[in-house]
Amino acid sequence: WLAFALSNLDLASDLGAVAAAGLVPFLVGDAIKMALAAAALPLAWKYLGTK
Repeated sequence: WLAFALSNLDLASDLGAVAAAGLVPFLVGDAIKMALAAAALPLAWKYLGTK
């Protein structure tokens, strides 16, 4: 849908341009958040435990 919306605005609408503008900027931040969550979850289980 993003490529269609951009084509109506006379902006670049090929898949590579859409991915570069709307997806790639978020990949690094998402990877960092996933790594932090993967590290934090076992630590939370260790310290909170199951009772």
